[in-house]
Amino acid sequence: MRADLQGHVIVVFNNAAKIYGIGETFLTRFDMDPYSHLQQDNIFYPFADLTNWRMANFLLTSKSSMSALDKLLSLSAAKKMPLSFWTAKELCSWAEILLSGPHWNSRIVPTTHPTKKHVVLYFRDALDCIELLFNHPFFADKMDYTPFHLFTMAKRIVRLFTEWMSSESTWEMQTKQISRTFAAVKGSSHAFLLLTLMPIAQFTHPESRMCSVLDARLFHQCLNIILQPLKEAACIGKMMSNPIRNLCYCFTLDVNRYFAACEVLRLSGVSHPFWRDWPLAEPPRFISPEGLHHWYREFWDHDVRWCIEALGSAEINFWFSILPHITGLCHFSKGITKLKQVRGRTKREVQRYIVIVIASAADPGVVIAIHAPAITSVTCDQIQATLQAFHDHKAAIIEGGLHWGQQMSSIEQVGSLLQWSADTTEHAHIEVIKDPASMMNNQNYDAQICRSLNQYQKCQLFDTAIALHTAHEPVDSQEGELDHDDIEDDERADEEEGNILEDIWAPKCQQADLFKIATRLSAAPANSVPRLLHTFIARSTAICLNYKPLLHRVHIDTVAEMFKLPDLRAALEDYVNLEDNITQNFHTFGHQRQSSPDVQLPFRELDVWYKVHLQ
Repeated sequence: MRADLQGHVIVVFNNAAKIYGIGETFLTRFDMDPYSHLQQDNIFYPFADLTNWRMANFLLTSKSSMSALDKLLSLSAAKKMPLSFWTAKELCSWAEILLSGPHWNSRIVPTTHPTKKHVVLYFRDALDCIELLFNHPFFADKMDYTPFHLFTMAKRIVRLFTEWMSSESTWEMQTKQISRTFAAVKGSSHAFLLLTLMPIAQFTHPESRMCSVLDARLFHQCLNIILQPLKEAACIGKMMSNPIRNLCYCFTLDVNRYFAACEVLRLSGVSHPFWRDWPLAEPPRFISPEGLHHWYREFWDHDVRWCIEALGSAEINFWFSILPHITGLCHFSKGITKLKQVRGRTKREVQRYIVIVIASAADPGVVIAIHAPAITSVTCDQIQATLQAFHDHKAAIIEGGLHWGQQMSSIEQVGSLLQWSADTTEHAHIEVIKDPASMMNNQNYDAQICRSLNQYQKCQLFDTAIALHTAHEPVDSQEGELDHDDIEDDERADEEEGNILEDIWAPKCQQADLFKIATRLSAAPANSVPRLLHTFIARSTAICLNYKPLLHRVHIDTVAEMFKLPDLRAALEDYVNLEDNITQNFHTFGHQRQSSPDVQLPFRELDVWYKVHLQ
């Protein structure tokens, strides 16, 4: 048991992260390349020098088509450069012999019913992909090998769930699989590899519902092929080398009657699910809900429909239309029943209003069931109490014939709230699918995407190896103890190596530290920066405004009319009075205004910003 920097108590799983010997580093595998003997004299082989490699890397990763590359290389300015390639085809042929990652495979998947075209599955070895990430030097200090329980106090009353390794699933898995290690890579840029391109089959069966079942069965059949290496590793384990060379043991019919039976039991019709022979693989644990669709979309598709059924379309539209305007929130002047293309933000705004709209018209049990908050960040006990509050009063919804379905969810088995969002996979889909497809000839998409991703990965791995090799000159080893200067040199070399990896693999857009900026501006000499400061600190919050406001020197009454704030003058006067009172250095919200609505202020005009950056 130990404590972290925030004072939280950490209870780790004993004997979880074991080392079984010395393995291979990323550079060791790079030196095992078939062309390593040629790279001893020229580290940039197959390219002539650093300039050639940088130009080749830029062209290969520029997401340009072959014809565009040929046009660029045919320019007179390009011909004056000492390049070792002059056509796009020649450039790609040199790229093919670079250090490669997991290879792409293709297989024709047999189907029980005919399709318009053969079903071709493109995939990579799942275990090889995991091993590549597990061994990558950029993740050396970003991996956690030991499950742990995190508590707010030593009494272990309140437990915190912060990431996957803090979840209940990892602890239970480690308990069932003694002396085996689980690796968890935290979210970071490029911490993913495309494993497969799932085929889209066109079945010719006349029954449309049967085609849906066949699609589901094909999906599980393909996953069973792709995940077979992981199933074997879960049974017998797999030795993998982490970034610092430590070897870890890692374990990763009758159609009408058939559909009637499936509908009663709420089954999809898949007779051989892909997880059936995968130890410790339980879909309710590793397939977590996604916030946008399971919270906002569910609210719009179910809860709102219940309320419309309870009040009627005309009634609920009327109550929404007479709600007061609130700055920063949507106003539904024509109601909500005829809204088109409703996005997540609109659904969230409707959630803010729905309780007060139905409070005076719907049955009290319906109001209590709808009002139960969906999720909080305090404890899972409160979430359980919230769900229980809904179930205790859901009878009012069912008796009124208003229900459209139900859903259960879990946090304890997942741990990290990041698992509840699809943002990471959606951004990855752009990088590994949409971008490669945008530079193709609209034929044979799957094969060309695999070829493009393979080429891009070769460039990334080769660039990483080159950067690590040229980071610093090797230091000759000497017998005896290292002195203080030698230790400092080693630490400096490690720091430089880490900086190089950050430059290659870390996100290019870094988050600005507003606290550091505000501190530097406040300490700057007089007349060296414009005053008043637009980046400043208020207790534990850093605030940043654009240098130029969107609305400059606008009369107070005009601003009040624009934003429908009839008490703006009174609010400003109350604020000024509180700021002048040195004995009261805090502000309250929601209380009655103390000043008159037409009070005279020491200023007449305001600058207005529509956006503010908080940190």
